[in-house]
Amino acid sequence: MAESWVSSILLVDGSPADLLALETVLEPLGQRLVKASSGEEALARLLTEEFSVLLLAVELPGLDGFETVRLLRQRLSRPLPPLLFMAAARRDADHVRQGYALGAADYLLKPLDADILRTKVSVFLPLHLAAHRAEEQLRFQASILENVQDSITVTDFSGRIVYWNKGAEALFGYPAREMLGQTPQLLYPDQDSAALIRDMERIIEGENYVGEWRARRKNGALLWVDIKTSLMRDASGKGVGFIGVSKDVTARRNAEEALRESELKYRLATLAANDAIWDWDIASQVLHWNLSVQTLFGYAPHEIEPVFTWWHERVHQEDRERVTRDIDGVIERGEQKWEDEYRFRRRDGTFAHVVDRAFAVRDATGKTVRMVGAMQDISQRKHAEHDAGQAFLRAEKEKRTAEIFSRLGLAFASELDREKLVQRVTDEATELTGAAFGAFFQNLVNEKGESYYLYTLSGVPREAFERFPMPRKTLIFAPTFEGTATLRLEDVTQSPGYGKNPPYRGMPEGHLPVRSYLAVPVKSRSGAVLGGLFFGHPEPGRFLKEHEQLVEGLAAQAAVALDNSLLYLQAQRAISVRDEFLQVAAHELRTPITSLKLKVQSLLRTAGAAGPPLPMEKLHDRLEDVDRIVGKLSGLINELLDISRITAGNLRLTLEEVDLASLVREVALRFEAQAAQVHVPIHVMNHNPLVGRWDRLRLEQVVTNLLSNALKYGSGRPVHIDTQADGTHARLRVRDEGIGIAPEALSRIFGRFERAVSERHYGGLGLGLYITRQIVEALGGAVRVESTPGQGSTFTVELPLEPASAQATS
Repeated sequence: MAESWVSSILLVDGSPADLLALETVLEPLGQRLVKASSGEEALARLLTEEFSVLLLAVELPGLDGFETVRLLRQRLSRPLPPLLFMAAARRDADHVRQGYALGAADYLLKPLDADILRTKVSVFLPLHLAAHRAEEQLRFQASILENVQDSITVTDFSGRIVYWNKGAEALFGYPAREMLGQTPQLLYPDQDSAALIRDMERIIEGENYVGEWRARRKNGALLWVDIKTSLMRDASGKGVGFIGVSKDVTARRNAEEALRESELKYRLATLAANDAIWDWDIASQVLHWNLSVQTLFGYAPHEIEPVFTWWHERVHQEDRERVTRDIDGVIERGEQKWEDEYRFRRRDGTFAHVVDRAFAVRDATGKTVRMVGAMQDISQRKHAEHDAGQAFLRAEKEKRTAEIFSRLGLAFASELDREKLVQRVTDEATELTGAAFGAFFQNLVNEKGESYYLYTLSGVPREAFERFPMPRKTLIFAPTFEGTATLRLEDVTQSPGYGKNPPYRGMPEGHLPVRSYLAVPVKSRSGAVLGGLFFGHPEPGRFLKEHEQLVEGLAAQAAVALDNSLLYLQAQRAISVRDEFLQVAAHELRTPITSLKLKVQSLLRTAGAAGPPLPMEKLHDRLEDVDRIVGKLSGLINELLDISRITAGNLRLTLEEVDLASLVREVALRFEAQAAQVHVPIHVMNHNPLVGRWDRLRLEQVVTNLLSNALKYGSGRPVHIDTQADGTHARLRVRDEGIGIAPEALSRIFGRFERAVSERHYGGLGLGLYITRQIVEALGGAVRVESTPGQGSTFTVELPLEPASAQATS
């Protein structure tokens, strides 16, 4: 097969400029690029040509991308090539899911990143090349089997013929089209069906069947055939059918009949010109051969010794004891016939597969005194049988691989549950590689650095790993968790990196036995390592290059599916947070509006009522209430406007010299009345000037938000505010002695719409701390919190005294 295989890639886009850009990006791959500008043109191309990859724009003149794929699935007789949809604008989740449901391997948004696009297309090219080479190999092997002279047939477990070579057609006269789907009983009318079933059962149990049956050709002529039937197994050792090799032995059977009648050894010469005929005198152990032993096995006349031991020493040592025991048994039991298959050494040291048949010659007392036999070289038949078995197993393997990738393709397109998706990938990959067990370890980053945990397991119960620590970045595991390379080891215990790390110096006691090892990183579109697929087997050398390539392709597709599931979960959470925020915002706005409406209605009733006017003092109090309510509404609306500005990137800062200590005192003074109502003292700890260049209004907003939170959650206890400087930075601390914050909430309270307590009890939009962090970071600073539940919280803001110019506008 030629190594310089060039694949064809079909590019479909209604925009000539986009088509030119796609051609420019993919040209370095060295493949044939075919362009189409409409769905109709793409349909015509795909119905007449085969492509490795299809890049299809969703927006097309006439038929759009989705309609084109639907028509292709109706009209195309072969599987659709790997499909990448391209969309010119961001689509909603339902539109994207529709694309994946049509079988897309990925859904890309324009403008396309050149490197990412080349990488995605490159993933599918080796798979197409491997399929092309496998198809050529199968055709090559099929041609070999078709040219073998012996009859070779394969039947499934139901007894139906599924393969029939030209040798079988020549032997029995039936063409393959008439025999496929039939049972062998059509050929052997004398054989009892119950006996056939018993023979199949023995073969399934591990025996090889050797026998001679009378058969009938299509023209009605009878013949004798030598049959060897074996169980065909797949790579895991599971039986998948029966393979039978048959040969016409009618001439030999006729000769044997004549021999039995006369008991003369030289009648065996009529069996076949190629058989090595021998005559063994049991008492003297003298054994004579005809000339065929020289031509069949390459021995010169002077090298052939006329003794039994010469033959015995040339029987393969693995077969010798069995063959000797069987021939001795025939002699001791007084049986007429002996037959066996074994390996016999040629002069050049190689071994021939032979079938040896002999008849016993008795004296007048019935004692066996001689055996006369014929040895036939069946090496060609054995090789043909082996090749047929291997070809069948390869075809079954290709079929199973295609089925696995088909199932995974459907799962990738439809499954959004991350746990189910990863378990499916682990199970299918374990079956694909023939591993004894497989696992997916996910990368996690926590406060202690990077760590890993067992996400899914296949082939063994989860308890097999529970008492062992998670893997670390050792020499063996590091390439996978860092995403630098695939690692395949014939025997992990012989690897230079094995046994170098304490405390176990290898595998812990009780660990699953691992010799063969395969590990493939799973990386997202961005290049981030999501985790790794690991496979093990207790026997060395079980994983091949083809397993490595298949799992790498599977891992690339799995990473895309995992990214999609993560995006789906993030979208679901964003929608949930948005809906929750809208409910809270509606509540927070409705409450002051209701109070304002009641106050205004009360003033209107008083103004329209007969009698003396409302005293100025009471009127002033009511108007102050109105002003307070309007101020609260204004604050809520300002928070919403700030969020809009931050999201749009329009939060602008006006820098000027500001005395932070003075600003803190001013804000604290404004909160005195509110603090007095709840009997909370506000302690400002520093009165010395602390001047820096900041945005005064935004910095005032930061202090206001932090002080407001301290009063709200301070449980009526004192609030402490302190300002300090260290030469380059100013530091603001706001400490309360209230309810505190739970540890699990500390990492999220600065997020948008987040809060550490229920809005039912404390109110608010959950925006104050988010806006605070955005302002502080825009000024070049940082904000953090320390808290103990029940003991209060301390918020610390650190700001540079002179922010960088780049931070003045954000």
